[in-house]
Amino acid sequence: ANDQVERSLIHKVDPQYPAEAKARHVQGPVVLEVQVLGDGAVGKVAVVSGDPLLTQSAIDAVKQWRYQPESSNGQAIESQARVTVKFTLPQS
Repeated sequence: ANDQVERSLIHKVDPQYPAEAKARHVQGPVVLEVQVLGDGAVGKVAVVSGDPLLTQSAIDAVKQWRYQPESSNGQAIESQARVTVKFTLPQS
């Protein structure tokens, strides 16, 4: 079955809000295309969209995420996940 399975996220790390982005009042979503390895670790991360001031922080956080490992007939399965990381300025 080649269904696009939503693999469950078992460990999530929130991104650090970059100081420069905060100073410039930059906020909004960063969309990433994430390669999920067979053991649930994150492999390559590609930026789909988002403000350049926010993208690196989003990537650094997502690289620490862990997904449910997945295998089929003993073979670890890699999959792709599209992730949206939202940056919202703290209300002062």
